[in-house]
Amino acid sequence: MTRQLPRVNVVKLPHASLKPSPSPSNGSSAKRTPTTAIPIPLWLAGFAFFGAVSFVGTKYYILLSRPIPSFDPRTINLVEVYNTTAKDFDDKMEREEYWWGILNLRKRLARMAQGDVLESAVGTGRNSEFFDGKKVKSLVLVDESEGMLDICKEKWKVVSEGTHKWNDKVAFWVGNLAEDGVDQKVSPPDVDRQADAKHGKFDTVIQTMGLCSTNEPDKLLRNLGKLVKEDGQILLLEHGKGYYDWINKYLDVQAPDHAQRHGCWWNRDIGAIVEQSGLEILDMKRYTLGTTWWFVLKRPANFAEPVETSNEEMVPKAKSWWEVWR
Repeated sequence: MTRQLPRVNVVKLPHASLKPSPSPSNGSSAKRTPTTAIPIPLWLAGFAFFGAVSFVGTKYYILLSRPIPSFDPRTINLVEVYNTTAKDFDDKMEREEYWWGILNLRKRLARMAQGDVLESAVGTGRNSEFFDGKKVKSLVLVDESEGMLDICKEKWKVVSEGTHKWNDKVAFWVGNLAEDGVDQKVSPPDVDRQADAKHGKFDTVIQTMGLCSTNEPDKLLRNLGKLVKEDGQILLLEHGKGYYDWINKYLDVQAPDHAQRHGCWWNRDIGAIVEQSGLEILDMKRYTLGTTWWFVLKRPANFAEPVETSNEEMVPKAKSWWEVWR
């Protein structure tokens, strides 16, 4: 007997289903992820950046490897340096002081001046535009450099065109306020030079970047204390040693060369100079890694000879990373 096989139902697939699926190259919606090439200018900028960092880092390392030079500051005639650089001084300092915030600090400090005012180490008059004529009764501007003071006078010709009649308030003096007997040599325009010298003559004494620009910073500050009244104020904006050893080593190594080119000893311990002056500290702030010093000082009633003190309290501990620019 013949065995019958089971019937198999054959299903016919649609003809279209037998066609191969179209490839992406034939117009499919699937697309390849494009690869983006880095532009050549970006490559060049990257190489330039890392090259600059490497160059500066290497130069800085070599610089810090050098020993701190032994140098007598008195061998550099700072006044002559300023007389030579006076014409280009403002052009060199304008951008630097703007980006480091020094111009803003100058403005804030000068706005605090009132009454009979003495400005020591006035230079080219970089604070001229910031004084408040409504608060200032008179203004005496002093500098050792005649070249710098000549430029300052030209600036005040412009300032005097304002509404406060500065011509009647301002006097200029080429001289050294670190000299002996300075309290007998300088006074407000309408005050007798010999009058009331013992108790000071000025309501405000202001100085910006002056302790770095003299060979006798201790004596200069002491004399400023003699010139201010007991109820007056001394306003200082100075630069010197900072918070950290690495920045101080850089300042020390570069100090002689910097002084020869710019007339400024930028590595002085401003805190120690102020503390040893015997003046009373009303306010102190530090900026830019601690190298910029802001002081409001007062002449104490018992202002006498300079005192020998430790500088430990004047130099705060290193700040946290988010505060290092203050």
